[in-house]
Amino acid sequence: MKCVYCCNEIKDGNFAREHVPPKSFFKKGTSSLITIPACRACNNKKSSDDEFVLNILSMSDLISINPEHQFHIDKMLRAVKRPQKVGFIKEILSSTHTAVTSEGSKNAFIFDESKVSGWAGINAQGLLVHEEHIEHCNYKHSTMMLNLLKVEFPDEKQLLELILSLTKSTPSKLVGSSEFKYWIQTQDEGYVVIQCFYEELFFLTMVER
Repeated sequence: MKCVYCCNEIKDGNFAREHVPPKSFFKKGTSSLITIPACRACNNKKSSDDEFVLNILSMSDLISINPEHQFHIDKMLRAVKRPQKVGFIKEILSSTHTAVTSEGSKNAFIFDESKVSGWAGINAQGLLVHEEHIEHCNYKHSTMMLNLLKVEFPDEKQLLELILSLTKSTPSKLVGSSEFKYWIQTQDEGYVVIQCFYEELFFLTMVER
């Protein structure tokens, strides 16, 4: 059996079940989580990225409005109090600013969009491995966070409408109670994967064959 990340054979005693998405994204005790094979080194290396993305997603006001997902905010607040999170907190605080939205002024912060989107792209490939469409997570791909698109731009509005139509017309696959769901569409040139975290945060990934 090969690791889905480094593609090396997994030696005896070096096997790790890689959760897609990570187990930490769900309530404790959630069953039927998706796992794919990985070596311990790759599994451990990815853990820091998992925690970074979870913290970023947990800070979204789209999650905070849903009481069912309050446990993620509580988890994030406990995590950032650890001494090793000082750098993360300083980075967030230094980017905090007031943003004017259609709902009025709100506090906002700048995050590493490429790191979050890159992580979501790898997670999307993990779902394709689970569904047996591809063999590993190293295919050429591109990912965007749909929540960052602007409806006032015609091209971006058209894309959002297309994705909305797809998610409404195609049944999703649910993992957990409401923490995660996804859609996979097969095309001639590859695969389209839509991921939805906590009912509000959407990512679109296109993976080439």
